[in-house]
Amino acid sequence: MTQQRLGKPVLGLAALALSCAGGLPTTLAADATWKPAKPIKLIVAYPAGGPVDQMARAFSNEMANELGQPVIVDNRGGASGSLGANFVRRAEPDGYTISLIMDAHTIVPSLMKDAGYRPLEDFTPIGLVTRAPMAIGVNAQRPYQIFRDVAEAARAKPRSASYGVSQGTLGSLVMLQLQRLGNFELLNVPYKGAAPALQDALGGQIDMVVGFPSKVMPYIQSKQMRVLAVTSKERSKDLPDIPTLGEQGFGEIDWSGWMGLAGPAGMPPAIVQRYSSVLKKVLSEPAVIERFNAAGMPVDFSDPPTFAKFMASETAYWNKVIVDGKLAASN
Repeated sequence: MTQQRLGKPVLGLAALALSCAGGLPTTLAADATWKPAKPIKLIVAYPAGGPVDQMARAFSNEMANELGQPVIVDNRGGASGSLGANFVRRAEPDGYTISLIMDAHTIVPSLMKDAGYRPLEDFTPIGLVTRAPMAIGVNAQRPYQIFRDVAEAARAKPRSASYGVSQGTLGSLVMLQLQRLGNFELLNVPYKGAAPALQDALGGQIDMVVGFPSKVMPYIQSKQMRVLAVTSKERSKDLPDIPTLGEQGFGEIDWSGWMGLAGPAGMPPAIVQRYSSVLKKVLSEPAVIERFNAAGMPVDFSDPPTFAKFMASETAYWNKVIVDGKLAASN
């Protein structure tokens, strides 16, 4: 994201992320010939069938082929991803337990009083896997054509427009920050998952939802919903006619959902580099790229040091949003 960058504090957290990840140098020169001797657990801290699970299964077989050992997707959902994160945190840093984490990994510890893990210090960054903007969708029967229309209506009559999100997700923080930046107030209707919120938006019980474009695209095509804005700096190639939030007067915004590969803190550089090399190769395979594109989550690979800095930046930015919005749990 580029909106309201945090300058020196972000750089400090980036250095912390690098040091806690075993002091990864700018260019990893470690021997990348590590060969696993037994199956590898790929932890997904969310239920089977969800977006993170789908993406893990989109490339796990190819990773297994490269590593010469099975890569077993192990779903350990619960507590907004913290159960799976803590399982990885407690694992031996021997390369046999890794995890496909997502944006919520850097958000939940700031929201929960005791998530049990630290997003930077307790993990070794391996690489970014995918990144995609969010889209704000609205029931097609509502009068709003772009998100600026919603903001103007809410300034005139606070809480006159509603949205549904799962609390503590990136989508919930996106909507909070937009209200803060635009000085208006929406009615927040909390949901336990994205699916019921989407169904209520389609049914007219709420006005809007926020999620990946792929999730609302079928309802755009059936004319049941419209997209009011995308959260990326540039327009989405899937929705080229939809203006960005920046174009609508909300400043230089670049907010994306993302997923990446990580392991427990203290993984040896040789193992990290081996995984990085394999991940880069696997994510360049046409079949894998096609699977990611079909899910609306384009491949976006980065090496371990770059991913460490990205995680630090995300952690610092959204922590500030949570602190400023007084969203952290008090008990």
